[in-house]
Amino acid sequence: MALPSACSISISGRFGDHDELYFRDYLNDHPDIAKAYERLKLSLWKPYEHDRDGYTEQKTEFVKEYTQKAIQSYGRAKRWDDDI
Repeated sequence: MALPSACSISISGRFGDHDELYFRDYLNDHPDIAKAYERLKLSLWKPYEHDRDGYTEQKTEFVKEYTQKAIQSYGRAKRWDDDI
């Protein structure tokens, strides 16, 4: 079964404006981190195949960690007017 190639991010709890875009851009700029995210998602695929909430919960710390690194790297002033 083929996995979809789109990156979909859902975080429980409070998440700031554009945090999904910070995470996306950080993955695009850091292929090693993108590969680690891919490995994480693949490792969770079968165990959480029928538990979307559990799947999302297991990814949350990774996404939060690298979103914070992206915000520190790019600054909160980053704009995506052309992306949105």
